[in-house]
Amino acid sequence: MNLTRQQLEDLYTNMDEMVANSRHFNDLATTNIRGTNWVVYILAGLGVVMVILILSYFTLLNKAISHSLDSMSVTNKQVVELRGTMDNITSSISNMDGSIKYLRKISSSVNRINQTTQQMQGYMGQLEQQTLKLGSDTHFLVSHAATINHNFSQINQSVNNISSSVHQAVKPIRQFIPIP
Repeated sequence: MNLTRQQLEDLYTNMDEMVANSRHFNDLATTNIRGTNWVVYILAGLGVVMVILILSYFTLLNKAISHSLDSMSVTNKQVVELRGTMDNITSSISNMDGSIKYLRKISSSVNRINQTTQQMQGYMGQLEQQTLKLGSDTHFLVSHAATINHNFSQINQSVNNISSSVHQAVKPIRQFIPIP
């Protein structure tokens, strides 16, 4: 097949245009890939921040539970002390017939019971506040976990959209250059 000079020049011109178009599409694909990489980096960073926040909330929850357990331990000690005081009152009442001087012991025991009861009321109030805070923190954690789940769903959708866009951008190049 013999081509004329004009046909050869046209062929070379078309080849140069095809190379320029190919380079242009290659530059577009590279730009899209860089943008996609930045989006992935940013979303991964946000995911790490969310994980750190969740871990800090679990730490706060752990501290609240520890404080509640400490309050319950103190309350248990107070109850044991109250039982001992009640035992003292019982023995004092049984010995009341023999001597009136035991009335002072009973009075001091009643005062201690009163003080112990007031302390127990304070501890119970603290326990109630800690329990309410624990419920609030748990609700807060559940809310944030749902938000994180929603955000990851959006991230997955965005990554799928980006993948589709890159796939569409590469289609014209595949006509000239096979891409795996």
